[in-house]
Amino acid sequence: MSLATVEGSGVAEWRRDRDAYKDVLAAHAKAGGTRAARLVALEHALFEFDESQVPRFEVSKAHLLDLVEYKHARGKFRPNKHLVERNAEAQVLEVTRRALSSLVGVENPSLATLLHAVDTVCELSGVGPFTASLVVARACPAHAAFGSDEAIRFAFAKKHSTAAPYKPKYNMTELREVWQRLKVLQTHLQSKDGAKTWPLRDVERAIFVRERAGMLPPAAEQTAPVKRPHDSQSGTALSEQSTKRKRPRSHG
Repeated sequence: MSLATVEGSGVAEWRRDRDAYKDVLAAHAKAGGTRAARLVALEHALFEFDESQVPRFEVSKAHLLDLVEYKHARGKFRPNKHLVERNAEAQVLEVTRRALSSLVGVENPSLATLLHAVDTVCELSGVGPFTASLVVARACPAHAAFGSDEAIRFAFAKKHSTAAPYKPKYNMTELREVWQRLKVLQTHLQSKDGAKTWPLRDVERAIFVRERAGMLPPAAEQTAPVKRPHDSQSGTALSEQSTKRKRPRSHG
């Protein structure tokens, strides 16, 4: 999707889609059956938590497993949870604290800093860049977002069609491109709607809603669209040498 197309839809439409997110997520969870049964509860617990009770800049093993469950409920199931379970509690806390320490007190972290945090989280068994994106987005929602399949299809819309769906690689290069494209849209929306009104997390949420309204390229295995309630509808490149360490296959 070109920026011209994005601008043509208007900020009011994007705002409407953002505001419909929780209702559309609930409908998605209901349609997803047992696998998605806890999706709405996980969304609230993982991303709308009380910082006086739950630390923002570290993730426990229990929360990491919840993030994996959330990722599977939001998208496609991938059999990597047993790999994540191999991580010791102390290891999860140490790695996530180290990964997120560079974001503490930073008002506007660079893309390179955010991606470095992702790469550090990927030291954990069973955790790839797109799972790690949830850890970073949880800590820094203004500047990072879940690298969802919907966000991938948005970022690579020119390479995606129903006849020849774009096949995600779920690597660091792809996540960088996804976040860069989301940040282009974020900058446009903030220029029209105010600098503080569009955290990157909300940009991804609006994209999630748009796909279910049939406004983005469809997934190769997409279920029927969910109607929205209001419808009747820069940083420098991160070196990838560190991502080439041998790790258990993580399925993103």
